[in-house]
Amino acid sequence: MYVDAFCKTLEAHGGKALVGAKDIEVIEGAWKPRSLVILSFPSKAAFSSWYRSTEYGPLLELSLMHASPGFVVAETAH
Repeated sequence: MYVDAFCKTLEAHGGKALVGAKDIEVIEGAWKPRSLVILSFPSKAAFSSWYRSTEYGPLLELSLMHASPGFVVAETAH
């Protein structure tokens, strides 16, 4: 249910999930993620619109209550 709602909010803002994995192997460094999600948006503005949207807000609250997420935003080199 959460994943379906999450994906609908992404699509509404032009985003898509590229990776969603729980079996993570860190090759270098001390980072120890339990899961990894990589999202793609057409622009930083589209990402910001989604992240601050009223549709995503309740899902973000759930995520913050039940996980210790880290979030990074980066633009790809063209």
